[in-house]
Amino acid sequence: MFKAFGLFGIILLLFLFIMPWQRYFYNTPSHNNADSTAVADTVQEILTYAAIDSVLNLFEQTTYENMDKEYLIYAGYTTYSKSELMKGRTFYKIQGADTLIPLVGHYRIGEFLPRDHVHYKDIAPDDARYFQYLCLDKRIIYRFLDLILLLRKNGYTDDFSIKDGYRYPSFNNRTGGATYSQHIYGLAIDIYINDVDKDGYFIENKDKKIVYDYLDKDIIKNTGGIGRYPGSTVVHFDIRGHKARWDNQ
Repeated sequence: MFKAFGLFGIILLLFLFIMPWQRYFYNTPSHNNADSTAVADTVQEILTYAAIDSVLNLFEQTTYENMDKEYLIYAGYTTYSKSELMKGRTFYKIQGADTLIPLVGHYRIGEFLPRDHVHYKDIAPDDARYFQYLCLDKRIIYRFLDLILLLRKNGYTDDFSIKDGYRYPSFNNRTGGATYSQHIYGLAIDIYINDVDKDGYFIENKDKKIVYDYLDKDIIKNTGGIGRYPGSTVVHFDIRGHKARWDNQ
């Protein structure tokens, strides 16, 4: 009986003392991670504004003014010269299997996060308990959905890859982004264009032009910026509030 009690005591000590330290280093989920996994495992695409809202409502939310000071220092906002433009912006706390949840179309939450060391830890099965913050205005997500639906309606494919969504200032600097990039404010998305017209080839001046023209004439119009870059498959679009174009083909 003593031996049994001794074994029980050891197990109890492990539970009482080791588990709290584990929680300290691996921040506990802000909501039931099983719910995130269940949503992530579904094959249904996100194809309405309401569905986008429902996904975003899964996550703990806070405004820039209420963000943790340590994160703001880490992200470079405390030394960023235009930090006043962040006032009122919403941040979503993303953790573990959250990154796998579809946000718009078949594109997942993790594809819009900064690809920093925390991002890569979070997608590793053994370490998927780190949390990240996503600042992405739902209006830019709506515009991406508009593009997806318009392409499909006209017989084109929307099989893109996401280059960038949200970029916090220090990450933006490390990756060569413009000092006042719209990505910092969660107002921009960059996508890699593939064979949009499904003719079996990617032709830069043709496939990128299809996407650019839809964004220019039907979706973004005078409400934001659109850019494409020579020698690449990238198209940028944002909702900065006024018209901006850079078409360097």
